[in-house]
Amino acid sequence: MALLKCHECGNEVSSQAKACPKCGAKKSNSVSVGVLAAVIGIALLYNFANNVTRKESSAAIESSTTQSDSQTPPAAWQYFTVTDDMTSKTIAFAESKSLNKENLHWPYGRNIGATLTLRKHPRHGKSVYVTLDKGQILCRSYESCTVSIRFDDRPPHQYSAIGPSDGSTEVVFIQNHTRFVTALKQSKKVLIELPMYQDGNRSWQFNVDDLSWQ
Repeated sequence: MALLKCHECGNEVSSQAKACPKCGAKKSNSVSVGVLAAVIGIALLYNFANNVTRKESSAAIESSTTQSDSQTPPAAWQYFTVTDDMTSKTIAFAESKSLNKENLHWPYGRNIGATLTLRKHPRHGKSVYVTLDKGQILCRSYESCTVSIRFDDRPPHQYSAIGPSDGSTEVVFIQNHTRFVTALKQSKKVLIELPMYQDGNRSWQFNVDDLSWQ
């Protein structure tokens, strides 16, 4: 049993008494009403918070779905042109970035990608070459080498290749443009294996689907 103060005269009254024995004032229900109001308020806040959370979650899901639907896979080929300063004619390029990256020895490092390029030059004609982000391909400008190339799941073929005339070690030109491009147009992926200095043979794979090249 607890003692409470009468809200009229201030006399201490038992919590079990229905009225103050001194002044006869009946007990106030303000405490109970206050507790009830607090409980109702908490419930309303809880429901409001739940509604906000559900709306935010729905909006996040809808936004994620919209972004996912709007994202399209990158094109296999990137086409661009530049002007040849000597002839003022157009040099056309088609490029495909490798789907994988390789780890090479120091000083070249990890995650080395490659680019497969088709080029139509007004003075040098048509050519195919592979460029590494960095590295040392064992193929000189004065002595051809052999690279293995596999189109889709067909058996691999050997192609002659040669380094550039400027002595760059991260570029190799694949010989027989017509043979290579003909096979390329019939393929979706191509795997090119290159002889690397101190790293043996390393392969880079390219998405070559839907090539538009004459």
